[in-house]
Amino acid sequence: MVGFALVGVPLAAGAYYLAINAALKEDPALAVKGACFSAVFAVPGALTWLFGGRRPGDWAMYAIYVNVWTALGLAFPMVFFVALGEENPWRWLIVGAGLLAMPLILVASFALAARAARMLTLPVSAAMADSSYHWPIPLRGLRRTMLVVGTKVIEVRRQSIPVLDFFDIDHHSGGTKYPLTKVTWVWDATTNGEAPATLPKALKVDVETISGPAVGLRVDGHEWVLPVDRPAEVVALLQRRIERANAAADTSRAPR
Repeated sequence: MVGFALVGVPLAAGAYYLAINAALKEDPALAVKGACFSAVFAVPGALTWLFGGRRPGDWAMYAIYVNVWTALGLAFPMVFFVALGEENPWRWLIVGAGLLAMPLILVASFALAARAARMLTLPVSAAMADSSYHWPIPLRGLRRTMLVVGTKVIEVRRQSIPVLDFFDIDHHSGGTKYPLTKVTWVWDATTNGEAPATLPKALKVDVETISGPAVGLRVDGHEWVLPVDRPAEVVALLQRRIERANAAADTSRAPR
């Protein structure tokens, strides 16, 4: 699903552009040109998948970036070179349908990538530590905020959305990151009632108390209590990743 959101959608949009060209110009030679043109928009998606495929927490944003680029790249030539350059009574209807479809493509690609990430990530289990993925674990009750368990680092962050950041609507985006070797203790911090919230200050979220399932971490002298579902599994995942990071660090420091 993620591959389709990052590569298939740009190819499909390029194919639509090719179909419009062929319909309005009736030029078979445009098939080769259109195929090359659409392939160009699949390159960013393929590179994103190659270098960011192990970070499911970012798949949805990757899909937005790739397909915004695709939509902008196709919209301008579609309007200026197709609609304005050809005497065809149906040209505005065809082009208008394509332009109206682009926001739907962006939403669909975002939803597809987000669903793929959820299907891969949830439910959390200790066996996930054996992979090379950077696992995003949602923090319950905190919108778009997650604990990301990597192979070498641990990160607590709030997902940034560029449009909201640009207009300063979502000014609480931020996070903090530490090497896994800095984590000295992990425990099940589930509470029956409400407990004071101890979240990383970099998140800048206005949360005073938390309740229910939670996981506690002591990281480089800081103590956090993070509201998560299935805390026992999250603790097991963290412990296995921390053990591996410490073992790798000990190996690298050993004399040769």
